[in-house]
Amino acid sequence: MGFAKIHNVSSIQLKIWLLARLIMIIICAQLIFIHGRLIVKTAFNKDLSLLKLTNYLLRNTSKIANIMREINNFEQTPGSCIKALAKFCAYNKRKKLNYQQKMDVFFR
Repeated sequence: MGFAKIHNVSSIQLKIWLLARLIMIIICAQLIFIHGRLIVKTAFNKDLSLLKLTNYLLRNTSKIANIMREINNFEQTPGSCIKALAKFCAYNKRKKLNYQQKMDVFFR
C-alpha cells in the first residue's frame, strides 16, 4: 500500500507498529471491555464506552496489568482501577441513547 513511503519508515517497522496496535485493540476489546463492562454495569450502573476505554488505556498503558488483575479477581467490591474505569470511561448521563443502549434495544 505504500505506507512506508508516506511515513518515511521501513516496512518492517510499520508492520510491527500495526501489529502492536492490533494486539492493543484485541486486548482492549476482548479482555478488558467485555468483562469490565459487566462489572461496571453491576457495581455502578454505568455503561462503558469502548472509545473512551481505548483512549484511557493508550494514555495509561502501565495500568493495563492492574486492570486485568482486578477484573479477573473481582468478587463484590470494585478496586481502584475499576472505579477509575467507571469514572473516566463510562458514558455520560444524557437523554440521547448511547451505542450500547441502541444495541440492547436492537437485539431485544
